[in-house]
Amino acid sequence: MNRQKALTAALAALLVLLLWDFGSRALLYSPLAPASNEARPDIPAKQENADGLVQAWGPEIEKKDLFSKTRSTRISPVRKESRTVTPASTQPAQPAPAPEVRPDLTLSGIIKNQFGEYVAYIILNGQEPVSIRKGEMIGEATVTYIDNRSVTLDWKGSDIRLSLSSQPLIKR
Repeated sequence: MNRQKALTAALAALLVLLLWDFGSRALLYSPLAPASNEARPDIPAKQENADGLVQAWGPEIEKKDLFSKTRSTRISPVRKESRTVTPASTQPAQPAPAPEVRPDLTLSGIIKNQFGEYVAYIILNGQEPVSIRKGEMIGEATVTYIDNRSVTLDWKGSDIRLSLSSQPLIKR
């Protein structure tokens, strides 16, 4: 019994000591109070211009808000250079624009919803399948026709036909 009382008293004393330390460090700490150099005598006081050092930024930067929404990149002024005009025949030809690449569309499945219309599940460029109905767009392609085994899309005037003909038909 005496051992238990001694252990309880030691824990209570430790708790009081910890609370005292917390109170002296956290509750009495004032971050706006001027720093005293007496606590750290090995660090010299801040000098306005140290010998041989140049200040990295001035008060105009310190006063600005770094996370302001109005902040933007600095645009450097354009240097005016003397340019010589070459005749059009000696200028290199402009490269032809690259032909547009047809989107990678894969038909994942077709279902008939509760309203009796077909809904196709199409994968665009390897992403997650998207449910799409007749008249809706996926990327730049518009669905023009859906039946129980195929989907027809219009992409910039050309028809793209996707089919489930190689997959078995599942009826429920």
